[in-house]
Amino acid sequence: GLLIAAILLIGFSIVGIFVLDGVAQSVIQSKGSEGLGVKVTIESVHIGFFGKDSSIKGVTIGNPEEFVSEKYPYLLTIKESHIEFSILQILDKEVIIPIVTVEGVVLNLQQNSGKSNIETVINNVSSDETPKGSHPDPPFNIETLTIRDITVIASGKFTVLNSGPVTAHIKEITMHNIGSDGDAEVATEAITSAVTHAIMDH
Repeated sequence: GLLIAAILLIGFSIVGIFVLDGVAQSVIQSKGSEGLGVKVTIESVHIGFFGKDSSIKGVTIGNPEEFVSEKYPYLLTIKESHIEFSILQILDKEVIIPIVTVEGVVLNLQQNSGKSNIETVINNVSSDETPKGSHPDPPFNIETLTIRDITVIASGKFTVLNSGPVTAHIKEITMHNIGSDGDAEVATEAITSAVTHAIMDH
């Protein structure tokens, strides 16, 4: 009797984890697409249950319609992200995520006339009327965010000479204490500064 109960418990746990991963993937894709105003797709999502081993693989964020081409269908792609997070942490008063590592990022920046592709997406986020709380519940904090192996492809007015696409590589960007109680603008400025310097160096 105990053996059968244990087997059933393990079976239900495994099924539950797969269902949780599928739901998380669906929610991220639908809410991401809705908020950004462009199609967001994800190859796979794993949410840690028994351990803090969550991951997201194969993220693609589509280019706004007016910038889409056969060569540049995406604004951003991410090979994989690893997050020290367990779903059980949502029961805590504050979700502390010690480490998030993002690897294999390709960012395509385009601006020919008027707004750029990144500005278009930012405007979509700003005009999104989806109800938002003033604070996530529970609040969260990422202690260390590391982004590695970044490729930036800039064209149009993003380049100094405006003579053709420029490809720049950034080995690593590391930021600390990013979350609902932190200053998100500081993180944005750090990434923007790194990208700008990388483009200017080319």
